[in-house]
Amino acid sequence: LYILIIFSQSKNTFVLLREIIELTLNLLPNILGFCIGGYALIIGIGNIEALKKMSSPMKKRDNLSFFQILSSVFAGSLVLQCVTLLFSFIINIILKLEIPAVSNLIATIINSVVIIAVLFLSTLSIILLYYTVINLFNYGQSMHFLIRLEKIEQDEEIGRVNTVINLLEEELKNLKIIIEGLTKIINEEDALKEVMKTELKKIKKEYDVPRKT
Repeated sequence: LYILIIFSQSKNTFVLLREIIELTLNLLPNILGFCIGGYALIIGIGNIEALKKMSSPMKKRDNLSFFQILSSVFAGSLVLQCVTLLFSFIINIILKLEIPAVSNLIATIINSVVIIAVLFLSTLSIILLYYTVINLFNYGQSMHFLIRLEKIEQDEEIGRVNTVINLLEEELKNLKIIIEGLTKIINEEDALKEVMKTELKKIKKEYDVPRKT
């Protein structure tokens, strides 16, 4: 307000208002475009699985998810910037009409109120731009962490699959050896006799009972 009073004393409030409106109309579309682009980047290019994990409620944030908080900051910024831009556009049209003032005092008061409103809305838009950048950075870091976590989980899963494959291959080798041995017994009489001798010796050793007579 102090700066505004100084400006009001040094130049006409109508001229000051026009300069502020022109500056706002030149600056705000770029800020609005940046926010829309950042939000579109999050929605359109984000990894679906990562977004699902970001949508999990957080107890420390009143069961709001990180994605909800991120979206609310973007939505708040976009709404405020749209309102500021629309308000400045309407004021700019009114200024171009050059409507004659009934009283210089009333005109000065109205111009001052409009200047304060535009400066307030523009300042909030710029402040929210800072939080938007912070949110984009946090989103990028979170996405990087979740992608790395997914990669680690995939590597662990691949490791478990490889372990199972190795066990199955070892079992297959053992089964092949058993099959070869059984096939040899079936096809070769000498092998069959050898097995019979071995088994009979085992039975004799296990159930050996001395004669009683």
